[in-house]
Amino acid sequence: MESEIALRRKIEETNSLLRATIESTADGILVVDKEGKVSFYNQKFLDMWQIPDYILFTSDDETLLNYVLDQLCSPGEFMQKVVELYNRPEAISLDSLAFKDGRVYERYSQPHKIDDNF
Repeated sequence: MESEIALRRKIEETNSLLRATIESTADGILVVDKEGKVSFYNQKFLDMWQIPDYILFTSDDETLLNYVLDQLCSPGEFMQKVVELYNRPEAISLDSLAFKDGRVYERYSQPHKIDDNF
């Protein structure tokens, strides 16, 4: 029992350190699972895309996509790349996103693998 408690504590500490590290990066991070549900994001991602918290509380990537499309100069190209990445979960991608307000961000996408499974 004591070793189980120690293991849980170690997992909590590791998760806390991971969260602090991800929140301290200058990059916006979004993780979407194979079912199109948002499974993880950081505050920088919300700030970059000007996304209110309530949008992500749904955990639905479609709701999120519909919210951000109006901000982009080329929403069709953006969606084309999203569909391509969803259809090829092993793909790695780097592109630039131009916003109507003049902002430009690089978008880097890579698969999330566990034991060689996507």
